[in-house]
This record gives sequence, structure tokens and C-alpha cells, in this order.
Amino acid sequence: MKYTSSHQDLSFLFWTPPSEHSTIIIPAPAKATQASDIAIVLASSEGLSAKSNTASAIASGTVLGIYEDGRYKSESKKSALKSVDILGLGTGAEVEKKLKYTEDVTSGIIFGKELVNSPANALTPGKLAEEASKITSTYSDVLSANILNEEQCKELKMGSYLAVAAASTNPPHFIHLIYKPPG
Repeated sequence: MKYTSSHQDLSFLFWTPPSEHSTIIIPAPAKATQASDIAIVLASSEGLSAKSNTASAIASGTVLGIYEDGRYKSESKKSALKSVDILGLGTGAEVEKKLKYTEDVTSGIIFGKELVNSPANALTPGKLAEEASKITSTYSDVLSANILNEEQCKELKMGSYLAVAAASTNPPHFIHLIYKPPG
């Protein structure tokens, strides 16, 4: 991928569509130049399906690449990037569906990163159980949870789990998420 930076707030990315095994790196030049807008031109004879896959890869790579979890930093850097225009993609229900799916997946990845990066004093077992309950109520059509407290774990003879949890001042919550695909 080659890029050039011109103007103070706009980066133009000149990009050749990759093979299916290569990595798409879009956010690096946007971050380096503190661009607020970028435009990406898809200049190929690929069909709409291949272009929507490419657009999905660009969108997810950009969102995940510029994401920084600054919740616990004294000075958090906000990305200057406000918009990404993908030219040459076309429009249609297939593209919109693919980009909506990409948005959902990247939101889930960021949420997972935020959970993993939370310190133990901020994300206690109880708070994690609350988050699991929120997720399962939001996606109750495909997701359910069994959240066991300390007494339930004792009844199930989960001694090893309880031995590890005994080192904490917070009571344990064993979270079992169950995904049932639609259909």
C-alpha cells in the first residue's frame, strides 16, 4: 500500500486491492498524519461481493486500528479521524448488510478489549456478571447465561474454582454464556 499526505487535514490513500491472504493497513497513515478525513478508492473490476468484503476489511481495520482505550489514562488521545469514504464501492442492500455486520463485530471486539483491559478493582466478578446479564438481555434471542454464585458453586463441588476465588475479597460469580444460533 502506498499513501501520500497532502493538505493539512486530508490523507489520500492509493491502494491496490490485496490478495485474500494479505493484510489491509489503513489506519496507520491516518494516525500518523492526524487526518480527519480519508478517502479510499477501490479501482478494480471485482464483483460487488468481493468489493463488499474489501470494504468490510477496510472498515473493521480502520475502526480497530484507530481505537485506543483511554479510560484509565490521565491524558487520552482522541483520534482525529472523523470520516472514511470508500469510493468505487457502489451501493445496495448487500453492501449495507455487510457493513452493518462489520459494525456489530467491531463493536463486540472493542467491548471485549475494554473488558480485558479493565483492572480488577474496576471490573469485579460482580460487575462482570452484570455485564454478562446486560449482554444476554440485549441478545436474548441467541444468547443466555447461567451465573452461579458462591453457594451454587459449592453445591456443584467446584472446589478448584472456589479455591482460586478465595484469594479475592470479592465474591465469585461463575459465568456460563450459551449461544444458540438462530434457526
